[in-house]
Amino acid sequence: MRRGLLIALVALVAVGCTLRPEGAVVADTPRGTWEPHEEVAIFYDNTDTLSLYNVGVALRVESGRVEGPVSVGVECESPSGKRFASSVVLRAEEVHSGGSFTEIRAPWVEQALFDERGEYLFLLTPEQTLRGVWMAAITIEK
Repeated sequence: MRRGLLIALVALVAVGCTLRPEGAVVADTPRGTWEPHEEVAIFYDNTDTLSLYNVGVALRVESGRVEGPVSVGVECESPSGKRFASSVVLRAEEVHSGGSFTEIRAPWVEQALFDERGEYLFLLTPEQTLRGVWMAAITIEK
């Protein structure tokens, strides 16, 4: 019993002391078609105001459904209301035949500083009608 309690406490401390995971913040896109007037909102809760991050965009698409370059408008709003917006072009690479989905990625902003604590809002909007896109993500990596 004591040994089990000790293991549980060590595991709890280890989990509590780990760094916040990096990677992607994901949201579902409209099923069927994703139209240029349909925004997808992604929220990122920032606690680190000192580190620099590379921010990008990723889409999970049905293999074979998205061909050629895809343009997505990206807007970021800080907790205090500051805004930055521009487009990113994602290039669909050779589609593999081993699975149902393919992930396409592109960088957006390099060496970004999230200098405010709190919730950042990202709005993603396709610049052309897209079919077969299941999820959109903002990638945030040190």
